[in-house]
Amino acid sequence: MNFDVNQAMRPDYMNSIKDGNDLNPLLQNYWMVIHPPVLFLGFATTIVPFAFAIAGLWVKKGTDWIKQALPWALFSAAVLGVGIMMGAAWAYESLTFGGYWAWDPVENASLVPWLVMIAGIHTLLIYKHSAYSLRSTYIFFIISFIMVLYSTFLTRSGILGETSVHAFTDLGMNLQLYLFLYLFIWISAFAAARDAKQRNVTMIVSGVLLAVLVFFPNPIVAFLSMIAGLACAVLYVQKNVTAVQKEENASSREFWMFIGSLVFFLSAMVIIFKTSMPVYNKVFGTSIAPPEDPEYSYNNIQMYVSIIIGLLTAVTQYFKYKNTDRSYLIKKLLIPTIITLVICGLLFAFGQINYHKKGPIFHASIWLALAASIYSIVANASYIFAGLRGKLKLAGGSVAHVGFAMVLAGILVTSSNKEVISNNLNGIPVPLGPNEDPRENLTLVQGVPSNMGKYTLTYLGDSAHPRKQEWYYKVLFTSDDGKENFTLLPDAFVNYKGREGLMANPSARHYWDHDIFTFITSLPNPDVKDDTVSFKPHTLKAGDTVFYSKGYMVMQEIQKRDSLPETVFGKDGSLHEIPIKIYSKTGSIYTVTSRLARARGEFMALPDTIPSESLILQMAEVSDDNTTAVLGVKESDNVMKYVTLKAFKYPYINLLWLGVLVTAFGIMMSVVRRVSLNIKQR
Repeated sequence: MNFDVNQAMRPDYMNSIKDGNDLNPLLQNYWMVIHPPVLFLGFATTIVPFAFAIAGLWVKKGTDWIKQALPWALFSAAVLGVGIMMGAAWAYESLTFGGYWAWDPVENASLVPWLVMIAGIHTLLIYKHSAYSLRSTYIFFIISFIMVLYSTFLTRSGILGETSVHAFTDLGMNLQLYLFLYLFIWISAFAAARDAKQRNVTMIVSGVLLAVLVFFPNPIVAFLSMIAGLACAVLYVQKNVTAVQKEENASSREFWMFIGSLVFFLSAMVIIFKTSMPVYNKVFGTSIAPPEDPEYSYNNIQMYVSIIIGLLTAVTQYFKYKNTDRSYLIKKLLIPTIITLVICGLLFAFGQINYHKKGPIFHASIWLALAASIYSIVANASYIFAGLRGKLKLAGGSVAHVGFAMVLAGILVTSSNKEVISNNLNGIPVPLGPNEDPRENLTLVQGVPSNMGKYTLTYLGDSAHPRKQEWYYKVLFTSDDGKENFTLLPDAFVNYKGREGLMANPSARHYWDHDIFTFITSLPNPDVKDDTVSFKPHTLKAGDTVFYSKGYMVMQEIQKRDSLPETVFGKDGSLHEIPIKIYSKTGSIYTVTSRLARARGEFMALPDTIPSESLILQMAEVSDDNTTAVLGVKESDNVMKYVTLKAFKYPYINLLWLGVLVTAFGIMMSVVRRVSLNIKQR
């Protein structure tokens, strides 16, 4: 394609360019304006602690970089954590799986570097106060940055294309991505080498492996080359970095901080191992399938991690470095423990956790994790106001712990008590996606009120986007007590011609203690024209069959009801009902009841609509002996204007979002304090 300079210099050049198809509607959200750059900043800043660690290994000065690296590591953790949760907020507002975290591989790939960075920060603090855990700090900072590169490889290589909803397709950059990852892994090993001889051996080994890959490309060799480089770096750090040989005292703060760091690291390794299943399948030619229920598969492990972390963040700060007297510890923890027991007792008596379907052990672990997170909130708050005597400038770590515990509590409460409130009571059958339960999807006919929990819902109408591919649906919510009256506007992008199906953006009503979260699950085809089809009459007896374009229907025995309220039907009112079974070519079977009422001397037919079959049935008349009936059958693509939605109730979801802000604020408090200390000590 040739570029015309004269064309580009035209005054109306920009106006001559036609608009494209725009972003996918699911990406047209304000979080997607700020989430990617913030997350990228978090990823990018992990290189600073990594660079400090590599420099320390290279010049063999194991301690000089510690003070300078700590503020950067804290800043990276704060930004990366906020960036990750911005993505969770986007998922909550834009996606329809009814949550903020789905353990998607790309989500996991961003979480793992953060977990390892947090582990490195805590081991760095251990070393700063007690000279322990220097080797672990090196390893954690190196692995944190390597995991950023690995997550980039996973996302951009296309290897997750079938397992992640927001991974990129193969961009043709696999070689570049692999070499970039390979280079930094072996740089880490090279820097950690003890002397020139060891570095020469490292360089030769890495060069030979790379040459083998160039001339004999093989995914197994490529995978094992990276593992070998990382193992070499870890081994060199363990052998060549001087460390205190004496074991930590079990009653010391550094001992339990290291246990917590190890738990974070092991949690990250479990997550990345499960996330890397597509890589193993690609490398070794296996076909290991992902778990049928990914959420439960991950949560079943991470639940116990949250219990341990909750307890450690509650009690560890009450320990002293080197050694702690038991009576001192009991005295300090007594009041927070009593307060926590009272709160947990009240929650156990009056609260509700709805995970019985996962079994009693999982149910008990949720209660324990919730109790541990409450304990962490109470103990850290007590430490701020009693242990630190209200000196907030020293309380950055405790504030971050409070926020993190709030995040854990918010996750536990919302995920366990999330309630589907869109129970299908009107029985209108409509086509749904393969993962949708018809009992949890409520179909609203325009202008017809329907009950949903404590609300009455009315579909008022819709408005189209100028592109005529995106529709906004106005659904009026009115509470039964009349105190609430609001309208939600879930929207959906539909492309029937391209057979891309339905993509919906949720809409939510926010309260301080819960959210009402709704999204569209089914719509009629918006391209249909006005209905001009008339009813075709069929005179039928019980057992007779009527064929239509998509299947056939069988009329059952006519039933007549005479005992009817006189105020509605009049003195001689009656109601005829004909159950009809409809057998679709798709294999679906529907049972509908067509009705003909006689009220105050007039006959009134009550049509039955089956949107998924484009059918409308209407009884026209019934014989005097109730043996035959005239049934009108109409097939039309314009059956009725309806919208089917699913609605959740999320209790205390704001606890999660507030916890994220408190965590970030606490970490930034620590950043400011560490920077000011470094300036004073120059």
